[in-house]
Amino acid sequence: MRELILLRCHNFDAPARRLFDYLHETSGRDVVLICEEGRAAVDAGKGRAKIGLDRAHVEAMGLHAPRNFAWLCGDYFLFTGMQSLPNYDRYWMIEYDVRLSFAQARQFFDRFADPTIDFLAFMMREAGPNWSWHEPMRHFSARVHACLFPIVAVGRKALQHAFAERRRMSEGFAETLAENPARRWPNDESFMSTVLNEGGFRCSDMNAMDRRLATSRTYRFGLPMSDLRIAEMPPTGMVYHPVHAGAHFLRKLDGQMKMHEASRISLARIDELFTEELRQDVMREGGAEVLAAYDRRIAGLRSAAA
Repeated sequence: MRELILLRCHNFDAPARRLFDYLHETSGRDVVLICEEGRAAVDAGKGRAKIGLDRAHVEAMGLHAPRNFAWLCGDYFLFTGMQSLPNYDRYWMIEYDVRLSFAQARQFFDRFADPTIDFLAFMMREAGPNWSWHEPMRHFSARVHACLFPIVAVGRKALQHAFAERRRMSEGFAETLAENPARRWPNDESFMSTVLNEGGFRCSDMNAMDRRLATSRTYRFGLPMSDLRIAEMPPTGMVYHPVHAGAHFLRKLDGQMKMHEASRISLARIDELFTEELRQDVMREGGAEVLAAYDRRIAGLRSAAA
């Protein structure tokens, strides 16, 4: 089975370069950088293969391109990768802020050698109406499924089916938006997991193998983890997300804190989210002065919740 790894990023900084090189050198698979380049071309550096796409490319494929498609529609990157390099049996896609804590990346990928599995993702499940992406996909399917999209793998036949379905859904959607501007375009997680589960393809959660490879503490959305900490750890055999470094870590943290400062959050939830581990990550990525400012903001959150 020939497998291609697509590393999806918009800013090919030093941590992303290290991730690319780690995958290239230790995965035993071909690796290609895939980037949205609507504003500027991404410099992959010498010896690194790259695929670029932009809004014009997406529209030429017959796909609806919402303003934020590069964030919303990770499946578009998979479709582009398949069109550019069609001779693979399975396409992996990994976001730039994922880290595989394995001495060699092949120790992760080799766990999924079964070629009959069409779609792999973490947290694969049937979704209910309480999920924010249920309603947009519900217009296209009576049953809606969900997953997390930072790292996924799709077989070529399943990806071809998904591409045809996304094109079919795109037909006339501009007219639908004109009549109902509140309608939202389904995101990658709801679309891919629904059309493949409901389309008769074999879909599997990556945690459904011999052991868990991710938990809610290691693989989540929201508060970042320190790239320095993850890099310094001995291999744990786990997958981590979101992992950021330096200024990117601090911006991600600030955005998450502002969200919680603007809402009512309980003391129990503060303790659950803002752990000592996160505090040490702030020290690693920002230093003592940034940590002191962080502690003051946490004290403010606690005061407001008391």
